[in-house]
Amino acid sequence: MQTTGHTDLWRPATIAVMCMSATLLGGCGEDTTEGNEQDTGQNRVMEESPRNESDEDAPLPEFTELSVQELLHRWIDAQNKLNFDAYAALYTTRFDGIDESGDVTVRYVREQWLNRAEMLFKKSAQLTVDETSIHLFVGGAEISLVEHMSFADTTHAGRRQLLIVAEDGRLKIAREKLLPTTPLPDTGEKNEKHKILEEFFFVLDNRYVVFSTTDMENDGALYVNRTTALKRARKEVVPRKFRRLLRRKFIVSYEDGSTEIMKLTDTRAIARYAVHAAIESYWKKQGLSEVEMGELLWEMASRAGSVYLVGILKETKRGALWAHPVRPRTPEIYGSRKLDGAYIKNIKRRFRRRLESKTLQSLFERTNGTGNWMDYEPASYGRLFKSPRGNRKFAAVSISAGKGCGDFYGSLNGFFHIQKGVPYDFGMPSNFFQDAFIDDRRVIQTIDIDHDGIPEFVGKNKLMYKIDDDWFVYELKSPLTDCPC
Repeated sequence: MQTTGHTDLWRPATIAVMCMSATLLGGCGEDTTEGNEQDTGQNRVMEESPRNESDEDAPLPEFTELSVQELLHRWIDAQNKLNFDAYAALYTTRFDGIDESGDVTVRYVREQWLNRAEMLFKKSAQLTVDETSIHLFVGGAEISLVEHMSFADTTHAGRRQLLIVAEDGRLKIAREKLLPTTPLPDTGEKNEKHKILEEFFFVLDNRYVVFSTTDMENDGALYVNRTTALKRARKEVVPRKFRRLLRRKFIVSYEDGSTEIMKLTDTRAIARYAVHAAIESYWKKQGLSEVEMGELLWEMASRAGSVYLVGILKETKRGALWAHPVRPRTPEIYGSRKLDGAYIKNIKRRFRRRLESKTLQSLFERTNGTGNWMDYEPASYGRLFKSPRGNRKFAAVSISAGKGCGDFYGSLNGFFHIQKGVPYDFGMPSNFFQDAFIDDRRVIQTIDIDHDGIPEFVGKNKLMYKIDDDWFVYELKSPLTDCPC
C-alpha cells in the first residue's frame, strides 16, 4: 500500500508476529537481546551472499516471455502430474517462501516450502491458473497469477507471485509468495496531513537526509552495490521548499541520543532495492557497466516506490537516525536507559494474556514445540525513556523467542506509559510490515516533535506516532528479493 511522500503504510496485521518456523514452518529471525550489536536483517541481506560455484561457468539463459512461460508450464505440469522430483528441480538452492495469505506472515526455507508442497501432492490436487502477468528485466522475471487448486470435494483460489532467476544455466524459482485472495484496500491516512512530519527527515547510511520519494528517470544512475544506485538531482527537479533547506543548518540525532549541527552540501537521488544475488551475478556475467547495472536497479526500485530525493550531509559518525532544521523549537529528545528486569517481567506476564500470544502458542505447538513459546530460547529488548524535565516516562518492550532459519521465531511488542512506577499500555501501531528481515521494530529513541507531551517512537528508518487515539507509521523501506537465510 503506497502513500505519497517517502513513506509506506503497509497492510494492517492483526498480530505482531514475524517468523515462525520449525519442521513445517520456516523463516529467519534475529536476536533482540538488550545490547546486541547484531545488524538487522535489512543490513544482513546487503552482505555478500554465498555463490553457487557450479553456476560460475554455466551458460546464461535468456529471459524472454516465452522462456518464462515455459517454466511456468513446467511448474503447473509437475503439480498436475504429481511429479514431485520435477517440481523440486524448478527451485533454486537459496530459496525464500513467504505466506502472506493469513493474519500473519510466515517464511519458509527451501526444504520446508517443498515439504509443505509435497503434502498437496499426496492429496492429488489439480492446479489451474489465470490472470497471469509477466514482468521481465535483465537477469530475472516476476510472475503474478491467480491459482485454483482443486481437491476431491472443494476448490481453493489464491494469488501468488514468483521471482525467476538463473541458476546452473536454467531458469528457476528463487522466491514464491502467497498473497491475500483480495488485495487489501488502502485505508492509511496520508502522512502529509500530519504537521509533525513537515520538517522531520530520516538519515540513510549516516549521510543522506531523505526529503521525499521521486520519480526521476534512471538515465545515468550509478551502481554502488546490490542495494543502492545514485545519481545527481538537477536543480529543476528539486522542489523549492527543499532547495531552501539547503541553506539551513540541521540538528542531526544519533542512536546514542547525542546530536550535532550540520549543513547539507548537495542533493542526490538514491534508489534502494536489494536484488537477488543471482540477478547481480547475471549482470556481471553479461559484462554490464556500473551505469547499466545502476539503471536496472533503479528500475526495480522505481516499481517498488523506493527512489528518494536526498540532501547530503558532511560525513557523520555512525548511527545517524534523523535530521531536523534548526528552529527555536526542535524536537525534544527523551533520555534513554535499559529497562529494569522487573518491568520486563511484569510486561511479559501481560503479553502472555494477549490474543497474539495465544496465536503464537498455537503455531509453536504446530512445530512440535513444548511448553510456552516465550520460554523457547527467549530474548528481550526494553528501553525506558524519560522527558528532559523528568515528568514523563515511557517504555518500549520487545519479547521474542527462537532464532528462525529453520527454527521457530515469534515476537510481541508494546509501548507503555509509566505512571508512579506502574506501566500502563500506551497502545502501538498495528500496521507493521510483518517481515523480520525488513522490519526492525525495536524503538531506539523517543522524541516529542510538536511538544504536545505525547512522544513519538523512533526505530531504524521508522517513526511511530499517535494522534488522538490513532497510531500511524512513517517509514522508509528497502525492498529485497534475496533469501534472507
